[in-house]
Amino acid sequence: MNRRVLAIALAINVVCATGFAQRIDFSGTWRLDREASTIITAEGLAGLGEPAPENLHVTHAANGGLLLSSRVNGAQPRAYLVEGGSTVPAPGGGTMLVATRWRNGALVSEGSARVDGNTVGIREVMTLSADGRTLTLEVTTTSPSGAETNTLVYRKAG
Repeated sequence: MNRRVLAIALAINVVCATGFAQRIDFSGTWRLDREASTIITAEGLAGLGEPAPENLHVTHAANGGLLLSSRVNGAQPRAYLVEGGSTVPAPGGGTMLVATRWRNGALVSEGSARVDGNTVGIREVMTLSADGRTLTLEVTTTSPSGAETNTLVYRKAG
């Protein structure tokens, strides 16, 4: 019986450690590093100062919610419900529903919407460097003309 209890406790410990290890805190103020970034399309972080705001403010709440905002006049903050669905501005106008999940230490948001009669999709992958000083967002926009990816590299301010 003691071995069984020990085995169950060990299994729970491994599952919990794996789940919590993936949840990275992206909170902070970040400044765009244009030289390290690859910006090939005008679409990117729709609503925040396309394709990439100079400053990005990230709030990562204890409940797993994530809020991205910028200082651009008229910018629309992007709120993500991690492990759930959220509505964010769509490239080209309107809004889209995205699903946000943790995958291999990255926060991945994916969704699509109809914009001007066409299906437009996005895939955003957010990662943090091991030292916590570099935030990278790979934003892939898919439209009838194909897929394009902007790689936005931000350095922690302060």
